[in-house]
Amino acid sequence: MKRLNVLLLGFFVCIIISAQNVPSNFSRFTDGLAMIALNGKYGFIDTKGNVVIPFIYDAVGHFSEGLAWVKLSGKSGLVDKAGREVIPVKYDDPGNFSEGLAWVILNGKCGFVDKTGREVIPVKYDDVGNFSGGLAKVKLSSKWGFIDKTGREVIPVKYDDAGNFSEGLAKVKLSNKCGFIDTKGNVVIPFIYDAADKFSEGLAWVVLNGKCGFIDKSGREIIPLKYDGVRNFTESLAWVSLNSKWGVINKSGKEITPFKYDNFGEFSDGLACVKLSSKWGVIDKSGKIIIPLKYSEVIKIEHGIVQVNKEKISSNIYTTSTTNYVGGTTGNYRSTTQFNRSTTTRTTWQGPDIVSSEYQYFNRKGKKLKFDYIGQYGDGLWHAQKKGMLGYIDENGREVLPFIYDGAAPFNDGIALVIINGKTIIIDKQGNKVADIRL
Repeated sequence: MKRLNVLLLGFFVCIIISAQNVPSNFSRFTDGLAMIALNGKYGFIDTKGNVVIPFIYDAVGHFSEGLAWVKLSGKSGLVDKAGREVIPVKYDDPGNFSEGLAWVILNGKCGFVDKTGREVIPVKYDDVGNFSGGLAKVKLSSKWGFIDKTGREVIPVKYDDAGNFSEGLAKVKLSNKCGFIDTKGNVVIPFIYDAADKFSEGLAWVVLNGKCGFIDKSGREIIPLKYDGVRNFTESLAWVSLNSKWGVINKSGKEITPFKYDNFGEFSDGLACVKLSSKWGVIDKSGKIIIPLKYSEVIKIEHGIVQVNKEKISSNIYTTSTTNYVGGTTGNYRSTTQFNRSTTTRTTWQGPDIVSSEYQYFNRKGKKLKFDYIGQYGDGLWHAQKKGMLGYIDENGREVLPFIYDGAAPFNDGIALVIINGKTIIIDKQGNKVADIRL
């Protein structure tokens, strides 16, 4: 189970201004409300600029389907859009809702609550996963099984390991061998593999006797088990390795790029970062180099924008969990969490510490963009920094709203919070003022 940090910094933009009653942090609007931080406490405003949930919480999450997690004195609960506590602020850790239920942790044990706050499934498990297809994996006394939304044990808690259901099947492990079961617990693919992962785009990678390949949902070997390492298919392509070098294949096993790269990132938006020797660049799905391999890292590829770092870092790549691939360490992209006019601030990194950094930005065609910083995306626009001020650009890097703001949050539902001339206001995508913020 992935633990949830209730303060979802990915939704926030940090504005460091010392004026009284000006927020130090705020978020995009979700579900008609936006988070604002004032004097170290968090609350919510509506689209008219009115405070609807007071500034009393230590941390908050974004609203979804009328509810948001909040944290106070180290405990978490759930509030509705009127600020009423639907779920008491008593849990140690909460999860996001999935299929109407959310996992919670209390005193080291896990269970599930519904949107009325009712504890539907007792807090008794050692670990759990999100519900998917009406089932959730649960762990008890070092064994895994699956329950339905009533808490009934549908698939016995007997497996040494289990993955979430994906495309109707789940990977499970028994007696040190992996196979796949369906939602009724029937063994569809026998326990013959040394390792395996979930199905993605109709295929799953498997490992047998040290070699990797791909099978379909009938268990038929589609791509031979001949590789030293593999990664799941994304955008109909997969990274595989031979002799410590990585290349790309399609679903028929055809080699799209030569096996020459030392490291890589998954394809996103039709592009992937690649590493050769000590330098990083970007290729497209045909293997064509879009951004030359001369940078110390690729930080993100998202919605048409590529961010690279030209300077030295303490470790050559940001890496995430290695549970869903085999055959070495693969790269991923950083996502910035805080952004302000006077300084470019990185926070909550899980990757290496930056020794020094100089950002460079490109669009998806490899054209260099002249911005100091590009922050977060929403409603077709990025907020960006140029010459110390903030504005908004599109996915091609073209200016949409001028660089006149001291603070800015991403757009959502056609509106965004900004700070201009010391005042916090709500604007639309044409830059017109929609409302003042009344704190």
